[in-house]
Amino acid sequence: MIVFLGCSKSKRKYKCAVKEMYIGNLFKKSLKYAESLENVKIYVLSAKYGLLSLYEIIEPYDLYLSDFSKKQLFEWNVKVYNQILTQSIDFNDTALFLCGSLYYKDIKNLFKVANCPLAHMGNGKQLQYLNSLIVPNNKKSLI
Repeated sequence: MIVFLGCSKSKRKYKCAVKEMYIGNLFKKSLKYAESLENVKIYVLSAKYGLLSLYEIIEPYDLYLSDFSKKQLFEWNVKVYNQILTQSIDFNDTALFLCGSLYYKDIKNLFKVANCPLAHMGNGKQLQYLNSLIVPNNKKSLI
């Protein structure tokens, strides 16, 4: 399974690994849940950088997909698609998107099976839902 997390507005103010950069509650809960799953590859979708592995070192930034024009969103999706190809991600794998719809709406169609469990939930409901899935020391799956 491939898990895609959305970045967060709240970030550290210094250069660091992706896993440490984003400090928003939703990102932290999504990451905690993703790390509790077995046999997963975890990536972060970033408005600035596109597809990121958890251990890449990045600079903080202030950029949001919601501010992108249609052309910029198209270009961002092409960039992410090309990055996915360089990671040898298998489109036959199940994709789990724990991010906002702007991040996954075009990318999810690349995968045979794509789950977007946080769709149509407000931030509070998303956090509540993720909290319900996180079980200490147990591996479980949303799918």
